[in-house]
Amino acid sequence: MLSALEKPCLAWRGINDFYYGKFAGAEKGEMSLPAFATSCAIWLQNALASVKLLNYGLAVFICFKEAPDADLVGALKGTGFSVVMLPRNPFTMPPPTSAVDQTQA
Repeated sequence: MLSALEKPCLAWRGINDFYYGKFAGAEKGEMSLPAFATSCAIWLQNALASVKLLNYGLAVFICFKEAPDADLVGALKGTGFSVVMLPRNPFTMPPPTSAVDQTQA
């Protein structure tokens, strides 16, 4: 779909989340049993997803309007994103010019 819209690049990364209603009232940043249990649950989901035993629960997609530079692509790949450079849409390309003019044939 992005190729049809002539977008040059797509980056994506799977992420996991964990919610348990009884832990919802815990303070953020406080190292408590609910915070520790939530961190462990996310770690376990990430470990299972990395060996393909569990799919990621959420995903982040970045659709670029213009081609990203090499530094940005490197930074995205360094943080776990998969970056795909999309081919140009062949239906919007101008036709190739030939050496022989077809109108004179």
